Amino acid sequence: MSRFFNQGNHFFTIMGVAFDLAQLNVLTLLCCLPIVTAGASLTAMHTVLWKMVHGEETRVCADFVASLRRNFRQATYGWLVFAGVAALLGVDALAAGGAARPWRLAALAVIVAAACVVLLLAQYFFMLVSRYENPFLVHLRNAALLSFGFLPRSAAMLAIVLGCAALCVLGGFTGIPLVVLFGIALPQYCCAWVYRPIAERLDRGVS
Repeated sequence: MSRFFNQGNHFFTIMGVAFDLAQLNVLTLLCCLPIVTAGASLTAMHTVLWKMVHGEETRVCADFVASLRRNFRQATYGWLVFAGVAALLGVDALAAGGAARPWRLAALAVIVAAACVVLLLAQYFFMLVSRYENPFLVHLRNAALLSFGFLPRSAAMLAIVLGCAALCVLGGFTGIPLVVLFGIALPQYCCAWVYRPIAERLDRGVS
């Protein structure tokens, strides 16, 4: 019985991670609500997730707010660029819907592929901003290099993000509580385990 209440017990470890992810998810969602601050919020989330996957002492709220302040300008600029590109792709998708069938399918396929690339670039970009001091274009170039240089891991992260998004949509209103508690932080926590070896290689290169 004493082993069950031991703080090193796997149950308590899992519950601790779940509690931290729930806090982090709520913080991320709240800070994404003004829309324009979403990039800084995602960057702050990656800062906390990196500590979590490394087993470092994590103060979710304090670490999140510190990263939010530190990276606000560059993360927001990056977010506006990605959001602008996503908006253009959305307009293109609407326009492609009115085209003749063969051309419509081809155009939609190209747009979906472009959207996946943009999603991957954003995934790496906000992770890089959370960890390294570089100009915007350097971060963007590095995000592109990582997206295609580690294609299997990039594909895995894309599958995690899109798979979780699909589950949230299919869950409808009944899935809203899970979205509020884990909808962003949980899939990104899984992604953090995927990109952890990449970031560790980058750290060794920087040092």
